[in-house]
Amino acid sequence: METFQLQPVTDLFSTHV
Repeated sequence: METFQLQPVTDLFSTHV
């Protein structure tokens, strides 16, 4: 599970929402 790659993506989504 490459969560490290999803980490930045989740942060971007949180800032976008």
